[in-house]
Amino acid sequence: MRELRLGVFFLLLLVSPIANATCLDIDGVKFEAIGATSLLASRGGLNIAIVQVYGSNYEGGFPFQDIRKIQKLEFRFFSPKLCDSSGGIRFQINGELGQVRIIELFSK
Repeated sequence: MRELRLGVFFLLLLVSPIANATCLDIDGVKFEAIGATSLLASRGGLNIAIVQVYGSNYEGGFPFQDIRKIQKLEFRFFSPKLCDSSGGIRFQINGELGQVRIIELFSK
């Protein structure tokens, strides 16, 4: 019985972050750098979210440190949704692997 309770407990720990993930459907979304590690997401001319990001491979963030200083940002996404937890957190900016830290969706 104790093993069953422990199993259920660990299952809930695994499912909880996925259930609480904030996700952004990236179809038709444009991103603009508004801070060193902040992106403004817009769709159809309307601002829909702020996405806080950090680099996956570097302690201090992306190798260029401030994404506002890049002339042209090129994004590559690996799933149709960008999320702040689970599988949709990884993406690339100009070939550098990054991760989403927080997605702040704006109210409709």
